[in-house]
Amino acid sequence: IFICAFALVTLLQQILYGRNYIKRYFEFYEGPFEYNSTRCLELRHEILEVKVLSMVKQSELFDRWKSLQMCRWAMNISEANQFKSTLSRCCNAPSFLFTTQKNTPLGTKLKYEVDTSGIYHINQEIFRMFPKDMPYYRSQFKKCAVVGNGGILKNSRCGREINSADFVFRCNLPPISEKYTMDVGVKTDVVTVNPSIITERFHKLEKWRRPFYRLLGVRAKRISTGLILATAALELCEEVHLNKK
Repeated sequence: IFICAFALVTLLQQILYGRNYIKRYFEFYEGPFEYNSTRCLELRHEILEVKVLSMVKQSELFDRWKSLQMCRWAMNISEANQFKSTLSRCCNAPSFLFTTQKNTPLGTKLKYEVDTSGIYHINQEIFRMFPKDMPYYRSQFKKCAVVGNGGILKNSRCGREINSADFVFRCNLPPISEKYTMDVGVKTDVVTVNPSIITERFHKLEKWRRPFYRLLGVRAKRISTGLILATAALELCEEVHLNKK
């Protein structure tokens, strides 16, 4: 169920068709189809033809996304590199993903992302808690997995594939006990907590990331944690696999 991360934005913009269309594909499904097979080409073509998202139901959105599981995953290297290049110019996650002493000097006034009226002053005590600099650098990892918590990994048996990644991002302190390891794996390198306590991005990451995705059709008032992690992963990793738990 892996797709290249840059395709996520395209899908969120362009998915519109419903359950009957998807059923047409799965009635005769016998296993993975080659990336450039007739069925997969037709599926991608009809997805890319859609230009409006406003009328799609969330359930139909996930059904459309899941329909891509019939096709073997293949990375479009040139498209991925172009998207990463754009991200590096606008967002610079390797420098601003986490709060550090380097990107948040003593005395900085931070605004909360949800309650923008709240301002937190970085005093000496808080400043000492920050790492001196970012622990990661651009394209440091070969293959990364971004694991969400939407539920579609249930009974997927994707745990081994997720664990094979060089770096794993997870959202909202997900359960990774023995009960779920077959589907979601156990390896975890970065995990988010409640998105409401994530402060605004700093410098260019905050200044440009919202306009960047707005130009791509994302209209949400607050960019989701998953999209933030996918953005960071694209800049930190050569190859990114998205997984929705």
